[in-house]
Amino acid sequence: MQTNLRDAARRKYAPDVLTRAGLLVAKRGPRGGYRLARASSQISLGDVVRALEGSAFALTRAEERDRGRDPIATTFVELAHAVERAFDSISFADVCRTAERMGVPRRPRGALSRASKEGKATGSRDEEGPEYAI
Repeated sequence: MQTNLRDAARRKYAPDVLTRAGLLVAKRGPRGGYRLARASSQISLGDVVRALEGSAFALTRAEERDRGRDPIATTFVELAHAVERAFDSISFADVCRTAERMGVPRRPRGALSRASKEGKATGSRDEEGPEYAI
């Protein structure tokens, strides 16, 4: 139950966290909402994970200390770095192209802002691309 509460709080405050991290821009008012702070091609999934989780790719001091001396620790350090590079290599534009290939419907401009205010799922938008219900 505690995990569910933590997840719900994270979802509720995620736009604020992403705004403080410089990934979203917030606009107040009746036509307010959130938009990407940079072009979708300039924001990676790694940026989002680091903003929301602090650093999901962080390694323990023991793993870093034992790298090169312990084959298991070395393998896990290399794996963590590979996962981080993979997340950094995928941009929001890449996700939008995948959504198009999958046939995910687009929403009219502003629909995501309204959905965000109602606590529903939100998606991504920027000046050069459409909004997606993802």
